[in-house]
Amino acid sequence: MAARLSARDIVKTALELEQTGMQTYQELMKRAPDQELSRLLDYLAREEEGHVSIFSRMFKDIELDPQSMPDPSAADSAYLEAVMHSSVFDGPRAGIKRAGQAKTPLQMLNLALQFERDAMLFWMKLHNLVREVDRPLVNKLISSGRGARARDR
Repeated sequence: MAARLSARDIVKTALELEQTGMQTYQELMKRAPDQELSRLLDYLAREEEGHVSIFSRMFKDIELDPQSMPDPSAADSAYLEAVMHSSVFDGPRAGIKRAGQAKTPLQMLNLALQFERDAMLFWMKLHNLVREVDRPLVNKLISSGRGARARDR
């Protein structure tokens, strides 16, 4: 039986997910064959950068006050662990590797959509785990397909 995840583990994973997304979009942007796709990927990369700052703050809050977010139940922990083993959560450099394998604009867009879809599952579960004061940030990520300016809190 796997050990249960802690709140710290989850927020650290969220932070790493956002960093992976940012790196993936930046790499795709370099490879984009046209300016329109490049602008879209640049927008997504900048959004991820804002999300990195949100989860960096949440991670620091947990470091300073472990009671600021409870550890998940066994069922939530198991679910999040399964999501974390999806293709999105396979290491910080994996996004760059996958971006290098996307050769056409359609493949690039499909990679971006896959990343966003898999991350949404994670955010939806995370919503119920974060403290009340942080829920509006997670709500913004969820309600707008993660396109909201969550950093404008």
